[in-house]
Amino acid sequence: MSSVAKTVVLLSVVLVGVNCAGEKETVKGTIQGTIYVVGNEPFTSLAVEDSQGKMLRLSVSKEVRQQLLGLQGRKVEVRYSKIDTTADGITLSVDKFREISP
Repeated sequence: MSSVAKTVVLLSVVLVGVNCAGEKETVKGTIQGTIYVVGNEPFTSLAVEDSQGKMLRLSVSKEVRQQLLGLQGRKVEVRYSKIDTTADGITLSVDKFREISP
């Protein structure tokens, strides 16, 4: 296979992958888990780790972010309105949360 053909095939695969990775699924629900900060500065984000050890990133307002930062390492119940699958993994759009354990 020529290098041009390989490039075309690779580009097609990348474009299909990007299209699939950006799809959003509207699903409301709740999840319980422990709050963590993930990533490297200055690109950190909040995440919740569920009981199976799966880390899910959280999309939150600035106000909710500040509140959740104070709850790092604690168990919370998060109510979300949307699940977004990206190259970084699954991101939940948070509506509300409550601390489960102090």
